[in-house]
Amino acid sequence: MDHFNETFTWLADLLGVTLAEIPLHLVLNDCNPDLSYLEWFTHRTNLTTLTLSANSFLGSGLEDIIPFLGNPTPSPSSAWLLPQVEVFKTNLVHPQSKDQIADMVKRRQSISPQSSELTGPPVASPKRFREIWLAYGGRDSSVSQVDEGFLLKVVRAAEGADVYWEGKKWAVSDNFFS
Repeated sequence: MDHFNETFTWLADLLGVTLAEIPLHLVLNDCNPDLSYLEWFTHRTNLTTLTLSANSFLGSGLEDIIPFLGNPTPSPSSAWLLPQVEVFKTNLVHPQSKDQIADMVKRRQSISPQSSELTGPPVASPKRFREIWLAYGGRDSSVSQVDEGFLLKVVRAAEGADVYWEGKKWAVSDNFFS
């Protein structure tokens, strides 16, 4: 963790700003980061865009992160993981992860600062997503067709956020891309 701290401190000093002032885009590609790395970003940065992508043939542990984005962390600080994220992008949509993604979006979008769902000390609520970019990430390319049921579930859970499938905006009212 020290290398993160040193590098980002050096960069912030060079730019003459604090890390919390700089909107960041974190791209995690084909890796399996420890939750503590993401908690580091949670407590020190203004991470507004998060991209999770994986090569379907290599696989990664990125799918394991998705549930943590929909709940306060189990750490002693009990903060939401990456609460500033407003744009979420992933190619991790495959049969095993669809429910996790839809559930995470629903949980994150439905939390309000006064939510009684959480017990214990007050926890800062995450920002609501503005954009959700989804793409198929499985090995069988013939499956990458639109799964309307899944997309409708995500759009309803997104409560007004723009939802994109394979780069095209999804419209609920007419069940096709706008």
